Amino acid sequence: MNELNKNIKSKTKAITVADLRKMGLHGNATAHLFDGTKVTLRKRFCTTTKKGYVDGNLIDVEVMMLYSEVFPKIRTVKKDKVLIARKSREKDDELYYIKKH
Repeated sequence: MNELNKNIKSKTKAITVADLRKMGLHGNATAHLFDGTKVTLRKRFCTTTKKGYVDGNLIDVEVMMLYSEVFPKIRTVKKDKVLIARKSREKDDELYYIKKH
């Protein structure tokens, strides 16, 4: 986790798209959207699983989503089951890091 914090360039407490991409680069990072969708963060894009037909069979397929369309919809960000950030309703609806106590 310390490696991840060293690589985050943002000096403010608000998370940026670049920070999300860095988390996706390290792996095991997920974001939950306001509609309940779980999104896996990758290096260049996000993915989510949906049902789709391939060769007439209904299977789970991964759908690619751009960070620009996902970022405003993010409610929480997790890395290895640890809550990293949550959208604050009080402060301009930005994603803020969770403070360590």
